[in-house]
Amino acid sequence: MKALVFDAYGTLFDVHSVIQACEWEFPGEGAALSRTWRAKQVEYTWLRSLMARYEDFWVGNAGLTGVFAHVLSADAVKIYTPSPAVYQLAATRSKLECAAIGFVSSNCWDVSGAAAFGFETYWINRSGATPDVLGFALTATLSSLAELKGH
Repeated sequence: MKALVFDAYGTLFDVHSVIQACEWEFPGEGAALSRTWRAKQVEYTWLRSLMARYEDFWVGNAGLTGVFAHVLSADAVKIYTPSPAVYQLAATRSKLECAAIGFVSSNCWDVSGAAAFGFETYWINRSGATPDVLGFALTATLSSLAELKGH
């Protein structure tokens, strides 16, 4: 493997970091509100992709400028994962064969899409969730990003 590609939402960015703020505004409902918000976010990316009505998510203030050699965005192809067009960005920009690229995500459906595309895949399964059964074997299932170091 010559390159690793990291999904942002859920993998590098904690999509549930809003729970405390939600708890403050809606006591006892913070976790449920956060889960619903994330489910709707993912649902809307899929629906917008299927309708060919792409809208971006603004991630410019993440504080990761300079941390990664390259930042790839679905903005370039105007569709979200698990569209092969998004995974193709990594192969095209890196000029590497698919088998030389590892894809890391906390979303099982996303690593399944990357596996279908031909990448080595690493599912960061922090919650011990049951894997989606989509017909593609994942290279490894890990409980944290720290475990990636051993692979």
